[in-house]
Amino acid sequence: LSAPSRDGSGTIPIHVLQPPAAERPKGKLPLVLMFHAGGMVHGSARDISVSRLGPIQAFSSRAVLATVEYRLAPQHKFPAGIDDCIAALTFLLENAEALGVDRNNVSMGGCSAGGLIAAVMHRHCAEQGIPLRCAVLFAPMLSYLPANDSWREFRHAKLLSPERMTWFWRCYCAPEDASNAKCCPPAGLPLRGVSP
Repeated sequence: LSAPSRDGSGTIPIHVLQPPAAERPKGKLPLVLMFHAGGMVHGSARDISVSRLGPIQAFSSRAVLATVEYRLAPQHKFPAGIDDCIAALTFLLENAEALGVDRNNVSMGGCSAGGLIAAVMHRHCAEQGIPLRCAVLFAPMLSYLPANDSWREFRHAKLLSPERMTWFWRCYCAPEDASNAKCCPPAGLPLRGVSP
């Protein structure tokens, strides 16, 4: 599937995984929208699959899973990727009937950069009155600068050092964007009124 972009620049690919017909329950199914990792710089919606994400296997025959090929930085800086995910959610909700999903039974999640997007989308849904069951954030990328306890405690991590994380953030957005809750969710806390 493809959703029209919010800025009119093209379309956003959406990968939809339906349960096997033989296992699909009757009626409308929940929608689980997952966002891929990659520091907002690399990765693909195809990186998310039922076989790779253990927690998602529990939903594989009881929900429709959708993933979004959002635009990546540095070619497409903030807010392009977030806007793509908003456009994809809007498209999926508008086409809920055709997809066989219950638009009032939507959950979302992601790991690292995907967790950042899920947090931003969670807040967006609360502001727009879109009901969400929950958002699951796996090790979300939430803090722009390496100045919190987690950054200090894990500063020698081989995979994601503070230098590497700073590089991801600088590719993704300008420093002044860090105060924008649509870019960096903690800037907009508290999250009063949003679902768990």
